[in-house]
Amino acid sequence: RATEASLQRFIFPEVIWRVKKWLRLGMEVTLSRSLVHLDQYLSDVIETRKQELMNRNKDYDDLLSRFMKRKEYSSDSDKFLQHVALNFILAGRDTSSAAMSWFFWLVVENPMV
Repeated sequence: RATEASLQRFIFPEVIWRVKKWLRLGMEVTLSRSLVHLDQYLSDVIETRKQELMNRNKDYDDLLSRFMKRKEYSSDSDKFLQHVALNFILAGRDTSSAAMSWFFWLVVENPMV
């Protein structure tokens, strides 16, 4: 929903979506709620991983853990980690959807495959 709401900002003139945002109408309300939900989810994931790394429950070797294990990491960096995680989620979703679109188009165009 957040992606759809963001897309509408490119479709409608700026004055329209700004008025809708100010009046809390349509997709602008959805965007606000989605961003709050997304921030809370990513914050929970980061906090959970932080606790797991401190308790040494398991030795993680993923990107989030690598960022957290760096010397420069502090709890002030959590917002930065949220943005990094969101970028990877969106990048993965976008590349997967593009690959699937191409796959199905190629299958339709080449039914003998």
